[in-house]
Amino acid sequence: MGRARGQAVLVATTTPELFMRLCAALEKAGYETIGPANSVPLAVSGLERNLAVAAIVSVDLGQLGAEIVQELKNRGCPCLLLERPDELQGEDDVINELASLP
Repeated sequence: MGRARGQAVLVATTTPELFMRLCAALEKAGYETIGPANSVPLAVSGLERNLAVAAIVSVDLGQLGAEIVQELKNRGCPCLLLERPDELQGEDDVINELASLP
């Protein structure tokens, strides 16, 4: 099941520049954005308040990122893990991967 335009996507990262780039790409593609979520409570709160349909989590969060992914998955939220955010060339690739999440 793909994501639909107008739905909210949670963005979890500690890097303001990456957050802004991802939000710009998501909004250009028609998504609403939530974040930045840089803790498990913030991620869960963003998910619950805004009914996010998916999350993008950057590895810059380290172990915390793994905890966020696990908690969101436990709550039924599909997550896209950005393993090399510093090498992110085209945000369109992220949008395409997001759309292909189950």
